[in-house]
Amino acid sequence: MEILLENLIKTVVIIGLALALGGLKYTLVAILSFAILRFFTFGLHCQSGVMCLLLSVFLDVISPILIKDIYVGTIARSVLMITYIFIIFRYAPADTENHPLVKKEVRKQLKSRAVIVSIIYCLLAIFAKPMWFVNILMLMETYVVISIL
Repeated sequence: MEILLENLIKTVVIIGLALALGGLKYTLVAILSFAILRFFTFGLHCQSGVMCLLLSVFLDVISPILIKDIYVGTIARSVLMITYIFIIFRYAPADTENHPLVKKEVRKQLKSRAVIVSIIYCLLAIFAKPMWFVNILMLMETYVVISIL
């Protein structure tokens, strides 16, 4: 119940800030793209609720707004995203102390799903429009890769 309440408060704060800063669509894309990939890759978590909130505000609200107008060339996007596919293939899923993944079959399923999602993100990063969407997608995959390394 405590975790649910904490997540609800965090979500309200994040959505409220995004609305106030005029970046709701960027925040929603960031949250969704991060959550989908993170569901299969796992990775590090913050040790406190306050730190989680602060990091979430940065990851989900501030950084998408800051990078939305940057242009990244197709070759650079391709190299970056293909690199992420290999990193996810090599290191995902990354279990934690609170959530160890001991069953090999579960690890294998999570890894294959994470790689599939990463490939989809790679294709979207190369071919999708608009650029703000591509930038946020690449940024969120960057954050996921950092969390599993």
